[in-house]
Amino acid sequence: MPTKLKVDVSGKLTEDHPMYFDAIDVTYHIEGNTGVDAIRKVVEMSEKKYCGLTYMLEKVAKFNVKVLLNRENIELYL
Repeated sequence: MPTKLKVDVSGKLTEDHPMYFDAIDVTYHIEGNTGVDAIRKVVEMSEKKYCGLTYMLEKVAKFNVKVLLNRENIELYL
């Protein structure tokens, strides 16, 4: 079971006006005794099925999603 969750989000703005985010980086920091497959499934479902904000913003920005489980990178299949 996860004991800690932190999500960092940053983005890259275009230089010309009107300025908008053309790239968004999302990093999930998860700690605890949790299986990699369970974490991968939850994050992938959140990003591709349930998050309306991601769905909307993917139309104008590239999303880079990263998951760190106990500080180790988990490969996603997005």
